[in-house]
Amino acid sequence: MAAERFESLDGMRGAAAMMVVLLHIPMIAGQQVKPGTAYLAVDLFFLLSGVVIAHAYGPRLSGGLTPKDFLVARLVRLYPIYAIGLGLGLLAVAAQWLATDAPPSILRLSLAVVTGLLFLPFPANGADGDVYTLNFPAWSLFFELAANLVLAVLWPRLSAGWLAAIIGVSAVCLIAMASIIGTMDGGTLGTNFWMGAPRVAFGFFAGVALYRLRDRLPRIAAPAWLILALVIAMLAYAPAAPLTAAYELFVVLIAAPVLVMLAIHARADGPLRSLAAWAGAMSYAVYVIHAPLRDIARLGMEKWSMQPSLWLGLAFVAVTMLLAAVVTTVLDPPLRVWLARRARSWSERKSG
Repeated sequence: MAAERFESLDGMRGAAAMMVVLLHIPMIAGQQVKPGTAYLAVDLFFLLSGVVIAHAYGPRLSGGLTPKDFLVARLVRLYPIYAIGLGLGLLAVAAQWLATDAPPSILRLSLAVVTGLLFLPFPANGADGDVYTLNFPAWSLFFELAANLVLAVLWPRLSAGWLAAIIGVSAVCLIAMASIIGTMDGGTLGTNFWMGAPRVAFGFFAGVALYRLRDRLPRIAAPAWLILALVIAMLAYAPAAPLTAAYELFVVLIAAPVLVMLAIHARADGPLRSLAAWAGAMSYAVYVIHAPLRDIARLGMEKWSMQPSLWLGLAFVAVTMLLAAVVTTVLDPPLRVWLARRARSWSERKSG
C-alpha cells in the first residue's frame, strides 16, 4: 500500500480521537456535548492499528524480526507519550489533593505509579475502579500491545484460515457479550477489563485481514470527506436503549470495517489532505493526555465556581490540541530517540 493511501486512515484516527474527547468532557462542556457511542472509537482504533501495523511491520516480521524486537519497537513508539500522560495523571492527583486537602492513599498511589510505569493494569481503587488509575484510557493501549505481541508470535503461521478463525471466534464472543451484558462499552474497569480482549482481537486482526485483502476488495471511489463524515455521525449517534447492543454490533462488525476498507484506497485532496495528516499525527497524544487534563480542568472549575458551558468545552478542546501538538512535535521525538538508544544498548549488553 503506497504511503499516500494512509491519508484517509489518518483522518479517521483524528476524528475518532476527537469524538473520545467529546465523550469525556460533559462536566466541562455540558451534557449537550456528549456523543452517543463514541466509546466505539476504540474499536475503530484497533481496526486502524491492524492495517497500519501489518503494513509497517509485516515485511520485517516475514524477514526475521523477532517478537521481542518488534515489541521493543512498539514500546519505543508508544511509551514516551504514554509516560507524559502518566505524569499528567500524577499532576491531577496532586491537584485533587490540594483542592480537597484529602491526601490519597500513599500505598495505592505508589502501586498505581509502579504498575503504570510498567504499563500494567492495576485497579488501585478496587475492582469497581479504573485499571489504569492515573490515566484510564491506557487500558486500550495495553490490549493493543498484547495484540501486537500475539501478531508477532503468530505471524509466520498466520494463514488466511488462522486469521479467519481468530476474527470469527472473537466476533462470536462480541455478539454473546453484547447480547448478555447489553453493551460492548467495557475494558476500563476492574470488573469489565476482560471485555477488552474480544474487542481488540476482532478489531486488530480484522484490520490485518483488510490490509492483506486490500488489492482484492472492491475499490469504491468514496470521497474522503464523506468517509470522515460517516465516522463522526456513526460515533455521535445515540440509539434508543433497547437497540444499543444491536447498533454497537452493527458498527463494530460491519460499518467500521467497511469504512476502513473504503478509506484504504480513498484519497484526501487539497486542505483536507493536510488536515487529515495533521489530525492523525496528533491523535495519539490527544487520546493519551485528554483524561488527566480534563480532571485538572474540572478541579479548576470547582475552585472558581464555573459552570459547564459550550465555551469552556471549546477552550478545553483548543488547549488539549495545543498541548498535544507540543507533545507530538517537541517532546516525543527526542524521547523516542533516547529510548531507542537505551533499548539498543541494553540489547547489545545482553547479546554480548
